[in-house]
Amino acid sequence: MSKIDIIIPTLNASEYLERTISSIIKSDFINKIYLVDALSTDNTVSIANKLNLETISSKIKGRGNQLYLGATIAKADWLLFLHADSYLEDGWVSEVNKIINDNQMKKKAHYFTFKLDDSSDMASKLESRVLWRNEKLSLPYGDQCLLIHRVLYDHIGGYKQIELFEDVDIIRRLGKNRINRLSSKCITSAQKYIKSGYKKRMAKNVLCLFLYYLKIPVPFIKRIYNL
Repeated sequence: MSKIDIIIPTLNASEYLERTISSIIKSDFINKIYLVDALSTDNTVSIANKLNLETISSKIKGRGNQLYLGATIAKADWLLFLHADSYLEDGWVSEVNKIINDNQMKKKAHYFTFKLDDSSDMASKLESRVLWRNEKLSLPYGDQCLLIHRVLYDHIGGYKQIELFEDVDIIRRLGKNRINRLSSKCITSAQKYIKSGYKKRMAKNVLCLFLYYLKIPVPFIKRIYNL
């Protein structure tokens, strides 16, 4: 049976971590779960220790660096990159099991269907827009997870140690013909949308992506992203 290593980048993720882990410890095809922590100041690391996770300390903040670091340590044939504020819905195990035991699926990277932990109309509208973006632009984001075989990951150069848009960068290098959407959902916290307002957050995301495609320096885009 093929095995997967799960890599979770964290920074002050204690609010979500137990929910995230409880959604993924349901299969014997998981080899190891790696938590790559960027100097959290809350209880993230103590929770990880309680859950017997392999914890790696990253002195550099930024998911790109954390995902890169986790992948260099992981040993399994398949890698699953999962954000700490996301969790996988029931039923994902059987779908992923079929993927990782099908030799043809090694040629593609796989991402989950986007869903928020919010039942509001604005959340539903955002989910529909993300689905459109996935189908028309072949552009999933990191909050939809990425399941990829080690050979393909190494072939495209893996995650880059960049401050922002590491998810867009790796998807662009994969290309639309080497990505596949799974029907299982990755359910992500809606807190950042609720806190800043859905319309404002969505507009900011579009603006930052536009600036990225214009090759505006990432540190400048990050300042806008963090406003």
